[in-house]
Amino acid sequence: MKRDNYLLLFVRPVLIAVLLGIEFLFMGNLGKTDIILLVSLIAGGGLVSVIGYLLVKINTTISLYVQFTLDVILSSVILYFTGGIESPYFILYFIDIIVASIYLFAKGSFFTSVLSIVSFVAVVYLRSKFTALIPPSFLIFTSNIPKGLIFIRSYTYSLAFLTVGALSAYISEILLKGKENLQEVRITLNDIIKSFNDAIITLDRNGYIKYFNNYSKKFLKTTKSVINRNYKDILIDELAGKLGDVENIEENKFEMKLENSFYRVNINRINDGKNKIIGHNIFITNISEQKKSIEKEKEIERLRAISNLSAAVAHEIGNPLASIKGATEVAISGMDDSSDTKSLLKLVAKESNRLAQILDKFRQISRERWIEKVKDMDVAEEIKYVTDIVAHDKLFKDITFQIDCSAENSIIKGAKELNEVFSNLIRNAAQAMNYRGVIKIKCYTEDEKVSVVIEDSGEGIDKEDLENIFKPYFSMKRGGMGIGLTISKQIVEEVGGDIEVESVKGKGTKIKVKLRRA
Repeated sequence: MKRDNYLLLFVRPVLIAVLLGIEFLFMGNLGKTDIILLVSLIAGGGLVSVIGYLLVKINTTISLYVQFTLDVILSSVILYFTGGIESPYFILYFIDIIVASIYLFAKGSFFTSVLSIVSFVAVVYLRSKFTALIPPSFLIFTSNIPKGLIFIRSYTYSLAFLTVGALSAYISEILLKGKENLQEVRITLNDIIKSFNDAIITLDRNGYIKYFNNYSKKFLKTTKSVINRNYKDILIDELAGKLGDVENIEENKFEMKLENSFYRVNINRINDGKNKIIGHNIFITNISEQKKSIEKEKEIERLRAISNLSAAVAHEIGNPLASIKGATEVAISGMDDSSDTKSLLKLVAKESNRLAQILDKFRQISRERWIEKVKDMDVAEEIKYVTDIVAHDKLFKDITFQIDCSAENSIIKGAKELNEVFSNLIRNAAQAMNYRGVIKIKCYTEDEKVSVVIEDSGEGIDKEDLENIFKPYFSMKRGGMGIGLTISKQIVEEVGGDIEVESVKGKGTKIKVKLRRA
């Protein structure tokens, strides 16, 4: 049952008791009949409420019509016993009409108006014919009231009932229409707000929270009893600290990092029609993807610049280096083996070869595309192929592979260059463990992709270095050029995959390569 129905049921007997009780109290010299009548009328109001309580469980609308019918009858009984046409309690009809318009709108208002007119005329007629049951202490009209005056008052009251009914119906319909429009606006507004992927928090002028949506919950210390509480008690410290004191909150924009995500916070003032600040709206947007996109663009530009520089360096140094290497080899071939000069020239040739290998790496990173052709391939077979090759390397004699890659659901969209990726990642893992320990390799399917996880138990990577390991020329190895992981990332992305790194300093590193299923 609605709260307003409870109010209606409670107020009825209380109103009757107050109105009639005052009348009886001031009259004084109450007889037994007076007291019985007063109690009976108050009990009648209570009975109507009880009947309404029972009926409302069946049908609210029918219950209200029955209640207002009984209210009019009860008002008529009170009018009959308190003076008829001279009674001051004819106002009860107006109350019945107005309350009916509140609960049943226009139909209820006109229904109660007509019923009030019929009941009032009936009371006036019966009161003029039957007065035996009326206690002498009650007001009664005198017998010398002209019949014409009775007719005029009956006509006037009836017209007043219809007028009040019409006005109440008009007002109630306007209120109903406004309520419906407000509900439509509220529904539309809620739909719009729910469609936002942004957090929205509204504060009043005193800094108390008046609204928040579901996306705001991660910025709240608690989600219980949030409304009408001060923002300093509810908002997380990172956000509340930026807002400052409520009297100093200004329109502002700033960025905030929370865990591994970035957010843009917009604070807007809410003004009334007189440009007076009545509150603030806080909009919080997740810009992590935008940040990643910007960083990726920067990385692409950086790689393009490095690629151009690498190609130019390789070209400018390659030709004279080839001449030096060729001339050195010719000179060595014409010398005696015991010559000290020959041993020095051999050193020059050896270092020339090393420089040539470095230049080859520069040429590699200057390539625009790494893969020649994307094709279906069995990633489990590729892993086995790579591990079989590196197992023959004498550096891997103390390395054990623990492989969990079944052939089931292991067909991917890949390229032969992925072998270079897996080889590079496995060698990095082995080097991180000083070529001693177990390298775990696991393949599994998730979200329509095949993930290959290579895990070591080495020294791990510092948190601040994790963001840089795929950048060109960043290396944690002594003498390393920092190109291997950069190339590996490019190859994986070119076949439509992604590569992620998790590492704990002192416990090891886990690299996940996510590839498209065929």
